[in-house]
Amino acid sequence: MFKGTRYETQSENYSLVNDSSKNPIKFVPNGYTRVVTFDIEKQTPTAKDVRMVNRSVNYLIKVKPSKITKTTIAIKAAGRVSDEGLMQVEGIRKELDTFSHANLFINSDGWVNQRGVSAGHLTSNSSIYMRDRWFAHSGLGTPVEGEIVAYNTFWHEQMKMRVFQLNSWADVDSIYFFLAQNVEDLYFLAGLRDITISFKIFAINKPTGQFKIELRNVDDGSLKFDILMPAPSSSEWEYRKFTVPASELANVVNKDKPHLQVKFTDINETGRDAGFGIGEMKLEVGSKATPFVPDDPATNLAKCQRYYFKCFNYYSPRSYNVGGSFRHILTVNLPVSMRAAPAVSYKCALGSDSGDVDSNYQPAVSRYTEHAHFMATLTSGQYLRLDEVVFDAEL
Repeated sequence: MFKGTRYETQSENYSLVNDSSKNPIKFVPNGYTRVVTFDIEKQTPTAKDVRMVNRSVNYLIKVKPSKITKTTIAIKAAGRVSDEGLMQVEGIRKELDTFSHANLFINSDGWVNQRGVSAGHLTSNSSIYMRDRWFAHSGLGTPVEGEIVAYNTFWHEQMKMRVFQLNSWADVDSIYFFLAQNVEDLYFLAGLRDITISFKIFAINKPTGQFKIELRNVDDGSLKFDILMPAPSSSEWEYRKFTVPASELANVVNKDKPHLQVKFTDINETGRDAGFGIGEMKLEVGSKATPFVPDDPATNLAKCQRYYFKCFNYYSPRSYNVGGSFRHILTVNLPVSMRAAPAVSYKCALGSDSGDVDSNYQPAVSRYTEHAHFMATLTSGQYLRLDEVVFDAEL
C-alpha cells in the first residue's frame, strides 16, 4: 500500500484520466479548499467514477469540486502501477502533508509572554498564568504547606520548540497539577463537529503514574469529558492524539455556554521532582490530527492581546488653565478589539513640574473593548502619568 494525497473540494466526484504530458503524475486543483490523504493500492478500483487507463501512459489525477471527505482511491492499470508513478505520488504526499488545520489553541508555541512569567512555584490550590493564554494550577497536596509545584517554560534545543513544564516540588505524598487553556466560543467554531487534540509530552525525571485530559465547560466549571492515560515514562518525546466525537462535545458546550476549558492534568503519586513537559498543543476541528504549524509572531501576538494587554508610560498634556482647575481625559487605545470590556489595573501618578503630587493617584476609568479613558481634575501645571496599565479580558 502506498500513501498519496488529493485536493479536497466541493463534490464527491474525482476522475483518473489520460495525461498526454511528460509528467508521470499531477494533481490539478479545481476549486479545492484543502488537502486530505488517500491510499493507493494495487487492486481493481471500486469507485464507479474511476476508469481504467493503459499502463503505457502516464496518469493525471484530476479532482472535481467535491465535499470535504476522506477518500480511498484504488488504482490498477493493466495489472500494475509503475514504480516511477508511485514514487511521484509519495513525493507529492510528503510535500502536501505539511498542510495543517487551524489551531484553536492560542500561543501553543509559547512565544508571547506579556506577563513576563518564566519560572516559579505554586502553593497548594493556587493558579498562575504562565505564557499568554496558558495557566497552571496546583491542586490540594499532602502535605499542603509551602510551595509544592514548580512551573517553568524553556526552549528545548533538540526539539526546536518551547516547553511548558510542571512538576512536584516538595516531598508530597500525592498531588495533582495541570496546564490549561480556556477556548472561546467553541460551539460556534466547531459547529458541533468532532475535535482532535494532539501534543508532545515527556516525563520530568521519573513517571508520575497517570495523566488525564479533561474537557470542562468554562461557564459552570463542570467536568463533561475526560480521558485517562498512562503518564509519560521517559525523557523521550511521545506524540499523543485523540478525537472527541461531536456527540460528546455536545455535552460540553452549547450555544448558551459555548466556552471550553482543556486541562492537561498530572496525577502524581511518586513524590518530589516528578512531572511532565509538554509542547505543540493543538486543538482542531475534525477527526484527524494534522501537523503543528505555529502562527506567525504578529498574528499570535494579536490573538493574545484580544484577552490580555499590558502597556507602559502614558502622559496627559500639562494643564495650563490659569483660571482654575478643569477635567483632563487620557485615552489609551488598544491594539486589537478585546473579547469584552476588560478589567483594568494600573499604576498612576498625578505629576507636576515640581514633582509628583500623588504617586498613587486614582483617576476615574471608563472601559471599552477598543480603548479606555482615564479622567482626572487637574490644576495648572499638573499632568496625569500612567506608569503601567493592564487590560484583562480572559475567560
